[in-house]
Amino acid sequence: YKPQPKQNIFHSAQADVVLFGGSAGPGKTTALLMDALIYVLENPGTTACLMRRTFPELEASLIKKSLEMFPMEICRYNSAKHQWTIQVGDVKSYVVFVHCERADDVHKHRSAEWQYLGVDESTTFSWEMLEYLFTRVRSARKGARCKIRLCSNPGLLGHGAHKKYFAIGERDPYVAWQPPKATGDKYDPPTRAFIPATIFDNPALIENDPTYLSRLEALPEGLKRMLLY
Repeated sequence: YKPQPKQNIFHSAQADVVLFGGSAGPGKTTALLMDALIYVLENPGTTACLMRRTFPELEASLIKKSLEMFPMEICRYNSAKHQWTIQVGDVKSYVVFVHCERADDVHKHRSAEWQYLGVDESTTFSWEMLEYLFTRVRSARKGARCKIRLCSNPGLLGHGAHKKYFAIGERDPYVAWQPPKATGDKYDPPTRAFIPATIFDNPALIENDPTYLSRLEALPEGLKRMLLY
């Protein structure tokens, strides 16, 4: 895996909650998958959860890519559990794949404890679903700082909530920031950052499939603005 510049920015982001968002094709899904693997390798004994709204989407993207990219020398996949076990020495870590097709499916994970949560195409989820899933990200393991990472194109169900949460268009991208505490709150809100990216940040895709750009350009204006720019 050789991350491109925007993927490197995503991997090195220090905010608690990061959105890697923008057009189709900048390598968001690959970056999310590999970020989860990097996390469990750097924090042995932890669990990373990777999520899409439906299982067919999960299987066709994150699971398929993981079978192509994860190093089999230390990684073993259980297709029944949709789970990777990553073993280094005597310590096991896990990357699990989860979907929440219906809004109340999030409650199936009320006992879950993930140290890393990565949601691909996060605007397909309502913000209420995401907020509940965020509560499953916790760690009793000293030194393992929890991470929440979202990747998405613009539009769809959660678009407005994402824009508001990350103050897109109001704050400089890339820079981590923290909103003030609400009246009566004891604890600081999580830090957050938005990393914008377009297909032009993925020259490998343009080189391998030069007609993809022309197909995006041929879309109706609204879809073109969303998926190309």
